Amino acid sequence: MSLVPGDFIEIKEGSVYLNGIILQEEYIAEPVAFWYNKYFLVPEGHVFVLGDNRNHSDDSRRIGPIPYDNILGRVLFVYWPFENFEVIKLPTAIHLYEEELANLVL
Repeated sequence: MSLVPGDFIEIKEGSVYLNGIILQEEYIAEPVAFWYNKYFLVPEGHVFVLGDNRNHSDDSRRIGPIPYDNILGRVLFVYWPFENFEVIKLPTAIHLYEEELANLVL
């Protein structure tokens, strides 16, 4: 999961709330073994990322929001859940702001 500038994230009792609404995360395979109440506001020029294996992920809960300048890569395919397997055709699959896309070198 990736959240964008201006989003307000609350992690409470193992659940994630985005802008006050609890997220239904069916892809999380096991209950979060540890939880804590924490709040984040995603600053301009950053994203907030959460792994799908929450009990074993070092993600923005631990390291904070990630600056755009630290992100390099592109989406090639969706492989999980397998019934949603899909090869991604660029550039429609790149979910970046238009100005970011204009500066992207593939």
